[in-house]
Amino acid sequence: MQDEQLNPLIPVFSQGGYFLVDRETGKCDTTNLKFTAQNKLPIVANLAELRAEYGELATWGYDIMDVGYWNAGGQYIPPCTKWRAKRTKLQDTYSQGIIEFRGQQCMA
Repeated sequence: MQDEQLNPLIPVFSQGGYFLVDRETGKCDTTNLKFTAQNKLPIVANLAELRAEYGELATWGYDIMDVGYWNAGGQYIPPCTKWRAKRTKLQDTYSQGIIEFRGQQCMA
């Protein structure tokens, strides 16, 4: 993958570092990812599923639990639905806090 020219990239973060996903093809550059088992390295991210869940792809990146991918061993690793539910709840709580804070500011 290092010899190929990539389209604009999306970073995906994990405990083992990060990898970059080509936002056109889904191909993964795992140069900066440390997995002990090479057959577990992400090869292609499931961009169709990611777009179906989030709409337009974010440029700031994703957590590895947000992304489904095929690994070097040929296995599909789906995104973690429990993680997505928790993250969505946290985002909603954060957004509500911002709205409430702005409301208090306007009343002052």
